[in-house]
Amino acid sequence: MRIDDCGRWLSRATLAVAVIMIGWGLSVVLQASLNAAALMFIRVYVGLMFVPHFGSHILGGLFQFKIYTLYFASLGMPLPAMQVALAGSIELICAIGLTLGLLTRPVALLGSVYLLMSMLLGRHFQIGYVWALPEGGYEFGVFWAAMIAVFAVLGGGRDSVDRELTLPQRGECPCYYAAFLQRISPRSRAARNGCRNVTHYTNYSSSVDK
Repeated sequence: MRIDDCGRWLSRATLAVAVIMIGWGLSVVLQASLNAAALMFIRVYVGLMFVPHFGSHILGGLFQFKIYTLYFASLGMPLPAMQVALAGSIELICAIGLTLGLLTRPVALLGSVYLLMSMLLGRHFQIGYVWALPEGGYEFGVFWAAMIAVFAVLGGGRDSVDRELTLPQRGECPCYYAAFLQRISPRSRAARNGCRNVTHYTNYSSSVDK
C-alpha cells in the first residue's frame, strides 16, 4: 500500500471516528436533556395534583369545609376541623414545593408520608388494593406517594428553584476555584470576588494544606 493511500485511509478513518464521537456526544446530551425534562414533567404533574385537593379543603367555602369536617369526624379523628385545615395546608405546601422545585426533598418526603397516612386513616388499606372498589382502595394513594418519594431522593433536578438557588451567582467563581485562585494569584479579579460558601472554602483549604 502506498503512502498516499495510507494517508487517505487514515484521514477517512479519523473522520469516521470523529463523526461517531460527535454523534455519540449529541445523543448523550439529548438523552440527558430528555431525562431532565421528563423528571420535571412528572414533578410538576404530581405537584399540580394537590391543587384540587387543597382547593376543596380550604378554598371550597364553608359548606364544603363542613362536609370534610363531618367526614373526618366519622373516621374518628380528634378535632376534625383542625385536621381538615392541616390537610389543606400540607397539600398547599406540597403543590407549591413540587411544582416549583422548591425545597423539593423535604416537601416530597412530607407529601409521601401524608398520602400514606391518608390511606391509613381513611381506612383505604382495609377496603383493598383496586381504587375502583366502593369507597376506593389504596392503589391510587400509594402510587402517588411512590411517585413523589422519587423526588425525596433525586431532588428537584435541573429545572427547579432549588438548582437556581444553589448555583453560583453571575460573575462568582465556584468555591474550590476561587480558593485556588486566592492562593496562586490573590490580586486577580476572580480571587477578589472570593467564595461566599465558607464551608466549601474551608474544606478545600484544609485539603490543600494536608
